[in-house]
Amino acid sequence: MSKVIKKGYIYTMYGCISKYGEKIEIPKNCIAVPGFIDIHTHGGFNKDAMDGDVDGLKCIAKESLKSGTTSFYPTTLTESEENIEKSLKTIDYYMKNFNDYGAEILGVHLEGPFLNKSFKGAHDEHLIVNPNIEDFKKFEEACKNIKIVTYAIENDIDFLFTKYLKSKNIVSSIGHSDSNFEKISEALKIRDFNITHFYNGCSSHSHRNPGVVTAGLYFDNIMIEMICDGIHVNKDVVKTTLKLKGSDKIILITDSMRARGLKDGIYKLGELDVIKKGNEARLKSGNLAGSTISMNDAFKNIINYTNCSLEDAVAMTSTNASIKLGINNRKGTLDLGKEADICILDENLDVIRTYKKGKVVFYK
Repeated sequence: MSKVIKKGYIYTMYGCISKYGEKIEIPKNCIAVPGFIDIHTHGGFNKDAMDGDVDGLKCIAKESLKSGTTSFYPTTLTESEENIEKSLKTIDYYMKNFNDYGAEILGVHLEGPFLNKSFKGAHDEHLIVNPNIEDFKKFEEACKNIKIVTYAIENDIDFLFTKYLKSKNIVSSIGHSDSNFEKISEALKIRDFNITHFYNGCSSHSHRNPGVVTAGLYFDNIMIEMICDGIHVNKDVVKTTLKLKGSDKIILITDSMRARGLKDGIYKLGELDVIKKGNEARLKSGNLAGSTISMNDAFKNIINYTNCSLEDAVAMTSTNASIKLGINNRKGTLDLGKEADICILDENLDVIRTYKKGKVVFYK
């Protein structure tokens, strides 16, 4: 259950929610919700997961606590094989040695290089390749914690890559894809799927040539990521999507890049210059290049755009991610026995306190 606790106390013991123990008081006019889980973020605060830098990951992890994210999946970009492997090795090392420092890294989201050049977005088309097990095994050698892979399903010959990911219990996420409805329908006979940043970087809904968006709306065994910033997806489309798909099939993400938390200016995404202006991050061509929002922003926006319940917002920012990634036995709700990753939100739904495993890690 995606619980919201509106008054009283939460008790914790040994880092988990308990019937008694250390007491976390919920202030007047505030609510407690599970810590946010961001399954798709490239970084922020002038740091990027592709930097291959432990101090950069520390910065992202610590700063993320201020907006209620207690767990996240650093997300890669299409760069050289050498750069991707360096990033993966750094994340793997960080998880073994520094994961108590800030928001917890739960694994890697590999976005690229297995994409479709027609929907490259901010990825380098010269480095894009078809999904293949040989290259992926090199990435696995660099990091044993790859948990999600975004790829163009239409380029997966005989679904060999999909079958391999399933055998490794790694989430398959369709993204940067020009797939048609029929191909996805066939793939779903093998396993369930995610769709990466739904509506963005994929074939659209067409009454004559249905694509990724059509499949995402139609199939119940597809869970969709969505960037809820009012820029990547129109507010009325967000509202319509929630009505059609339901709050149990949507995972809100940031897809944030290094300009998050910084003033307007020009920043790097891989080798590309990205112009941040207000809440928008765009390439010089005008194409969107990630977002600058936090998970707290996503939580507030989905409520403002759709008038959904607090419980539905919790599902889309915590619970669904925990279910999809197989960690709902310890995260994603405020049930007894779960890790005490908790956000306290004020009457404006802004984060005023963050707890990680029962310990206060941010206080405003």
